[in-house]
Amino acid sequence: MHGTVQTRHARAGFDPICRGYSLRNLANEFDVSIRTPAEIRQAAVRLREAVETLGPFQIIPCDDIACPAPMRDAEGRILAEEVFGWADRSDWYKHKNLALEDPISEACRYESEPFYMVDGRFITLHANEFLSSIDASSQDRWLGSNPASGIVVPVHMAMGTIGALGLYVFATGFDVAAVFQHYADDLFIMGHRFINGYRKVTQRSRQLSASGPHLTKHEVQCLKWAAFGKTDEEIALIIKRSTSTVRFHLNKAAVKLNTSNRPQTVVKATQLGYIGQYPVRSKQSG
Repeated sequence: MHGTVQTRHARAGFDPICRGYSLRNLANEFDVSIRTPAEIRQAAVRLREAVETLGPFQIIPCDDIACPAPMRDAEGRILAEEVFGWADRSDWYKHKNLALEDPISEACRYESEPFYMVDGRFITLHANEFLSSIDASSQDRWLGSNPASGIVVPVHMAMGTIGALGLYVFATGFDVAAVFQHYADDLFIMGHRFINGYRKVTQRSRQLSASGPHLTKHEVQCLKWAAFGKTDEEIALIIKRSTSTVRFHLNKAAVKLNTSNRPQTVVKATQLGYIGQYPVRSKQSG
């Protein structure tokens, strides 16, 4: 099933480091941007052609790791089947627990830079203890067999959506580390252009107004403490304001974010980057 790709590269005397593409040229040579639904298939073909210059990779792009629905072109045809050569095993996306149990999806939640996998391990440019604890050797449940190696580009997008560009190699003995070293930056650019573009033309968000929400300093301060589980009364003591003032700020934030309760407001504010992972400081702490 993967013999076509492997044989083509074998006949060509494939050498990934001597193909003549520099780090910048690969992404520039193959424009995979998507501006309209009609460009989805053409961009997918260009992505496949670009990756073919690097080695016997098979591509699985995903615009949302939380949803197993496959990416499709403007006519509704599944890209994995029609463009990326998964016609004989394309039902991988039908597994309902894919997003919860697939090790690639798990790894993409904890890493935003490209990484590669070999010998059942994920390897990153910078140490990541979360990835070190994930077993990458269980892909056979989803793909039918375990890839020998591969490169993954996580794509973290607006509103907390995470996509991924997976490049799998089923042939043994291929030096995926060398390709990663030379072309990780190109794949990062191409993966983000392709998946972000696809997402924008197929999932236009109506959750926010065109002008977008503009939260005030006090609204953000109250939301940050709410995210830490503080009650209205506790927040009021921390910021030295009345409970009614705290509720006023939280209600105003909910109206701006078009949410109906506190947890939903906190989640959306987090998605939009108003709430980080660092603790807030009270007036007492300066």
